[in-house]
Amino acid sequence: MFVLGKLRKISLSALFLVTGAFLLYSSLSIDMKGADFVVSPRVVPFGLSLVMTMIAAWSLVLDIVKTRVSQSPIDIQVIKTLLGFLMIVFAYVFLIRSINFHVLTFFFLIAAFCYLGARSPVGVVGGAASLVAAEFLIFQYGFKVSFP
Repeated sequence: MFVLGKLRKISLSALFLVTGAFLLYSSLSIDMKGADFVVSPRVVPFGLSLVMTMIAAWSLVLDIVKTRVSQSPIDIQVIKTLLGFLMIVFAYVFLIRSINFHVLTFFFLIAAFCYLGARSPVGVVGGAASLVAAEFLIFQYGFKVSFP
């Protein structure tokens, strides 16, 4: 894992908060296929991203209360790391309509793992492939939702 300096916990909480909020916003664009909100393809992604956003917000509040941010200088490396990861997330969302979901998710996970400091190439590719296979099986066969 890369070094974030003194603001590591706050930075990670902020990163998860932004990612969760972005996923929450993105889940609202899922087609409901004529169903009401409670029983639709949107429920699971919306619920998971809502829970992630709420946990990240709570974690951020706790980290800010526990850490005296005013006494710690802001590390420019932290800001660069957060902005870099956000660029990867924005690229993923921008390309999602033009590239196959499973292929794009696989490459997004590889890019995210590498950017966040994963060392083992086998672990990166294996982890990304495992997560994509799991999401395919869960959504295709568990929820009967097909992705474009």
